[in-house]
Amino acid sequence: MMYRSGTTCKLVSLTLISYRLCLTDSMLGTQEVGIYKCCWSSSVDIYLVDTPGFDDTTRSDTDVLKETVTFFTSSYKKNIKLSGIIYLHRISDPRVGGSARKNLFMFRKLCGREALKNVLLVTTMWENEKLSICENREQELTETEDFWGVLVESGARVERHDNSRDSAMRLLKSLVDKPQMIMSIQKEMVNERKTLDQTQAGIELEAELRKQREKFKKELAEAQEMMKEAIEASDQKSAEMIRQHKLEMERKIDRVLRERDELRVDMERMHAEKFAELERKHQEQQAQLREKEKMAKRELKNQEKHDREMRNELESLRQQLDQRQEEQKSLTEPRRLLMQALSIIPQLGSLSQLSLDRHRPSGVQVRTRSITGPIADRQEPVFLSLFDSNSSFVGPKSVYLHKLRRNPTYPVNDVNCEYLALGTNLSLYMHNHGDDFCRTSVSVDLIVEYPDLWYSPSWYSENLGMKDLAVGCLRPSHLSLGNNGCFYARNNTGQWSYSLPKTILDQAGDFEHVRRLWLGANDAYIIEKDDSSWVWNLYGQYQGLSDCIQTYDVIEGIGMNPTNPLNYIIISSKDSYSLSGFDREAGILKFIRDNF
Repeated sequence: MMYRSGTTCKLVSLTLISYRLCLTDSMLGTQEVGIYKCCWSSSVDIYLVDTPGFDDTTRSDTDVLKETVTFFTSSYKKNIKLSGIIYLHRISDPRVGGSARKNLFMFRKLCGREALKNVLLVTTMWENEKLSICENREQELTETEDFWGVLVESGARVERHDNSRDSAMRLLKSLVDKPQMIMSIQKEMVNERKTLDQTQAGIELEAELRKQREKFKKELAEAQEMMKEAIEASDQKSAEMIRQHKLEMERKIDRVLRERDELRVDMERMHAEKFAELERKHQEQQAQLREKEKMAKRELKNQEKHDREMRNELESLRQQLDQRQEEQKSLTEPRRLLMQALSIIPQLGSLSQLSLDRHRPSGVQVRTRSITGPIADRQEPVFLSLFDSNSSFVGPKSVYLHKLRRNPTYPVNDVNCEYLALGTNLSLYMHNHGDDFCRTSVSVDLIVEYPDLWYSPSWYSENLGMKDLAVGCLRPSHLSLGNNGCFYARNNTGQWSYSLPKTILDQAGDFEHVRRLWLGANDAYIIEKDDSSWVWNLYGQYQGLSDCIQTYDVIEGIGMNPTNPLNYIIISSKDSYSLSGFDREAGILKFIRDNF
């Protein structure tokens, strides 16, 4: 339908076949009368009305007829008249089926002969079939009396729609300026005060219902006769099937009778029923809105509770942070003295001559124990260490350092480097070999950041500086430095030491059987034991690393960046490795090729 804004009003009705705004067929079908606004010009608005068809499998034909007639009669009572009707038909359909024939018959009865001059019979979906086939079908529709022949003879026009906006607007334009029309069903029910069953459309539908009833009664009689024969033949299975069919026919007959009774209704009753239906739907919508409001209030209440818990948790964390800062303040003076003492290391040549106050933070468990056995002097074939934006890889044939030389606080000398490990706050441990000597070097912050490593018996504090290789060399076979002073270390004499969270301690078990242990971000860890078993928990970080651990038969080295849960490297061989989070890979790949 089309409404014009201003002093005049025009309507175009789209009936019986489902409608979209650009005049395309709907595959879902129209359940109820729908109205769509179309802006025609600055002074005219067009309202398009989509009505349901009589091929609805979820509603009876009587319900569809009442739905359509209620709208047409109520609009006519308000002096809203039609400018035209567009009947849509898919030209891609190979034949006119039973439901399409029923639609045509009901369409003719609803419109009446006089209104057909304002009717467009529009074919759609020409793009889905060959042109010649579609033209033959169009000719059959227009020339067959039972199809469109009678409608065309009475003044209806046949048009094509190519599924474009221009085509749709062209069709509407042909109806906008037509004289307004009155449908037959509007005259009969509004002007002549007929009941629905007395109208031409009602009579047509009642005749169809009568045919259905006669058909169902015949099938019911046949079912009763077959059931009698099945009982006499003691065929219980067939008798039960026939009984079910008989019940179905009886239900269909009852439905037809109900539909016939429902046709005996006048316009006022139909309008009252529609109003009651709309009121019921309105009440249901209001109930749904009230329920949504209740749910929203519950969700808001839960959110407020969650916010309170989060605020409490944040306050607890803030208090813990304040407490930790106070503890750090208590270490400021020892740290200043330690830095002052370390400033004279070049003059002493070895920290074995330096006496230090060995302050140990409280609450950290540290265990050191010498062991014997097959893994006591085993050394990693490659040492990988990642921290912040720095990385170091030490192999038997070459050394790769990234960004280390740019930091003046690092005592880096990669000549004959045997081991290099990176830690927090730019801390570093390095062990080098010369022709007849070895040298252990550390950055100042290593002693401050990892005091438990520094104070471990027979470890670094007594072996810093240059040593004669003839006397012996104390070097790590594995060293992993993590966050918050956590570390794991094993040297070539079979001694091991650690400062680890309880979650890792529980998984490590007896450290006599731990060969290597790597630390990552947020307490992530990887443990290799001397029986070649592995235990790890990455807490969803370092994507892809877990798969590599499960896949690689041999793992030469692993590096996890404790400050970046995306940054890692794992090497199995020259051709089997995985890395993530490196801004430059050329040096890393060269290191792998040179050492494997």
